[in-house]
Amino acid sequence: MDLSGYKTGSPGKIFKEKEFDDRYTFVYEPSADGAALRDIFITLDNELLHPDVYDLDINKIIVYKRGLKTGRLRIAAVDELDRVVLENHTEIIGDKALNVNNNGDSWYFSILYSLMVDRFYDGNTENNTVIDDPELPQLFNFKGGDLSGVYEKLINGYFKDLNVSALWISPIQQQPDSAFTEFVEPYRKVSGYHGYWPVSPKIIDPRYGTEKEFQNIVNNAHEQDMKIILDFVSNHTHQEHPYVKNNRQWFGNVDLPDGRKNIRLWSEETRLTTWFDTFLPSFDFQSNPDAVEQVTNDAIWWLKTYNLDGFRQDAVKHVPHTFWRDLTSKIRALDNEKTYYQIGETFGSDQLIRSYVNPGELDAQFNFSIYFNARWQFSGQNAEFSQLAEVIENNLVAFDPINLMGNITSSHDQVRFIAFADGQMDFSDNGTERSFSNPPTNVKRKSSFSKLQNFYALNISLPGVPVLYYGEEIGMMGAGDQDNRRMMRFGEDISFDETLHKEVISNLNKLRHTYT
Repeated sequence: MDLSGYKTGSPGKIFKEKEFDDRYTFVYEPSADGAALRDIFITLDNELLHPDVYDLDINKIIVYKRGLKTGRLRIAAVDELDRVVLENHTEIIGDKALNVNNNGDSWYFSILYSLMVDRFYDGNTENNTVIDDPELPQLFNFKGGDLSGVYEKLINGYFKDLNVSALWISPIQQQPDSAFTEFVEPYRKVSGYHGYWPVSPKIIDPRYGTEKEFQNIVNNAHEQDMKIILDFVSNHTHQEHPYVKNNRQWFGNVDLPDGRKNIRLWSEETRLTTWFDTFLPSFDFQSNPDAVEQVTNDAIWWLKTYNLDGFRQDAVKHVPHTFWRDLTSKIRALDNEKTYYQIGETFGSDQLIRSYVNPGELDAQFNFSIYFNARWQFSGQNAEFSQLAEVIENNLVAFDPINLMGNITSSHDQVRFIAFADGQMDFSDNGTERSFSNPPTNVKRKSSFSKLQNFYALNISLPGVPVLYYGEEIGMMGAGDQDNRRMMRFGEDISFDETLHKEVISNLNKLRHTYT
């Protein structure tokens, strides 16, 4: 349905009011100027409904269930000033609207906990192997967190006590055993402790643990009615990966015709070809369908072998649409009734982010437009919320009133929010350099916990999937990459104020589950 010919502005909204045995009622709330509805369009999965199955009564819309089936009910309208009204979308399952009581296992009602394996909990000291290189900063080395530690916290009820319903686990493929020097200044040595430098398509890094340990996590999570998604890296591999050694033609060229190195060049011209570093060759999927076939098959292997529930997809905008369409097609062809979830990471405009979110590609991406605005408002450095309200309304238009976008307060790529809220960092600071020089210390103001709680309360109130980055539940401090990946703390290492904060986060999650 194309409404692009109508005006935009500050029109009214349509809300679902009630559900009865035989009908749904919706209410139109006019804007401040009181403009009435003029044209209304009601569709089910983009097919117009027959006028016999709905009634219009001034500002009330009645849709009768006899004309419905499973699908998305969409009520769109134009007011008398030619403005498009903010739509209402309702997911229909059978003869009822999607709701937490009947569809509690739906991704629409999930809360996702994000953890980095190496930095979460050390459950098995026997697999602790650091990279022996005196030039490698300790921030870049392995710290001992492993799958055994994740499993221990899982079976002890840590995640259930937090009231989260799904875990996003960082990549666990085997990583290189040595450090490498970054191409960009200040030319630090770095390592693959985080999991994003795969040197094998299917082998789990022994520093993380074993196949059995990972399978135990998935099995036990499912027994607790929790889902597991795995971070999957498809844009690149490490130079030691067998695909680089045996199929060099699958990868692009790091040297540009003008003599520059195509390293971290984020422009549209090089978006699909740039490398993250000289030792991380990017796939050239556009020229190599064999590479698309292989890497998508690898992803399916992980899903099927460990009975996963989906993926967090890394560096989505650097991978062509054809790859995502092929992968999603293969996922949908799997012979089971599971609803898989794919959430991607794309830094860019809403238009670019949305281009990958559609029935043929990803279910969602992280909602960075809300995140980058909300963190400014909730940190107290700019308390004018009208701009945020406008961003949220535009966001609901861009990604639909019902969506599965990931709503975050922090991530492994961003300065931890509480560092801003506590006044220890400013948005103009270089978060990475602050990791090495004058990183933020413990939280100094109790009000900083309240600011983080308010930000998280927004996220659980919005359409989408709230994403809780490990450590946010205790208000963990941190600058940018790498200081935002400190070792998680538990038990006696948590202060009284952090414990109270954790209880608030848990209660907010419970509210989300109960009243969504």
